[in-house]
Amino acid sequence: MGEKPTHPELLDWLAAEFQTPDAAAPAATGANPPIPWSIKRLQRLILLSATYRMSSRGEPAGLAVDADNRLLWRANPRRLDVESWRDALLSVTGELDKTVGGPSVDNLMTSVRRTLYAAVNRNGDQFEHQVFLRLFDFPASRASSEGRNSSAIPQQYLFLMNSPFMAARSRALSKRLGGSFDNDSARITAAYQLLYSRDPTDEERRIGSEFLALSVSPDEPNQLSPWERYAQVLLSANELMFVE
Repeated sequence: MGEKPTHPELLDWLAAEFQTPDAAAPAATGANPPIPWSIKRLQRLILLSATYRMSSRGEPAGLAVDADNRLLWRANPRRLDVESWRDALLSVTGELDKTVGGPSVDNLMTSVRRTLYAAVNRNGDQFEHQVFLRLFDFPASRASSEGRNSSAIPQQYLFLMNSPFMAARSRALSKRLGGSFDNDSARITAAYQLLYSRDPTDEERRIGSEFLALSVSPDEPNQLSPWERYAQVLLSANELMFVE
């Protein structure tokens, strides 16, 4: 019922390598000979390949020829799982508690501990953070799951814009940048380096400066400052949520 594979010769080679591994192949390391029918070895062979380790950034020439990436000329962007994404948010804001071990956390939304320490109830979403985790595709705890689905729904983006959790992270990032740099240009550069591991483009720097120059209505309750709002925009960007 499906379409033909795009790389049949590659599939044939991987199948042959899986059954009768070549001792000279990149995944064959160590003194012992490679083990036939080893799924771990096959996974290692794929993960260490140059194709798997390519960047997902698109090039105009490649997009014009193969926008769907059927020829594997770049990596397909993939979203971080919710545990890694939440930990990344807390890490860039300087809040993440890296303490190893200890009791589980009953309210992850007000905690800065790593997400793996969240308590999970198998009889339903009895903890507040279970609703948050499920919103970003955490599997239901009452049933076994062979893998996670990846969804993009409006509720996820409403969470990024309106949740107290994201507002708290925005305040923390604004405070971290404000305490280290004395002007907006330096803070914008530091924010991009901290969150995205790159410098902002001239256009991004201009947009940021214009955004920070906007006034905030004094009638808005629980309002964020311009820098806190800008921090929330940066924290909500796909560039922080996706692996490239």
